[in-house]
Amino acid sequence: MRSPSLYSQDDPITAAMKPPLSETELERAARLEAEAEAKRVSEQIDEDLREERERLKKRKGDVKVRLLLHLSLRIYLHGF
Repeated sequence: MRSPSLYSQDDPITAAMKPPLSETELERAARLEAEAEAKRVSEQIDEDLREERERLKKRKGDVKVRLLLHLSLRIYLHGF
């Protein structure tokens, strides 16, 4: 059995993504520019999400350190 291809001719999504046969050069240029902009925005969103994930990891570590310091100080001061 043949494995499905990302670029299968039978795939309706692939067919829907193809530019129309009657596309002019001006339309093609506009489409390619829009695709490039969409890709740039998508990559910026991915980068923003990565940065946010890293910030959250650091904050989570800070909370753990604060909690440990608080518990240690409480034990030291109160003996429990």
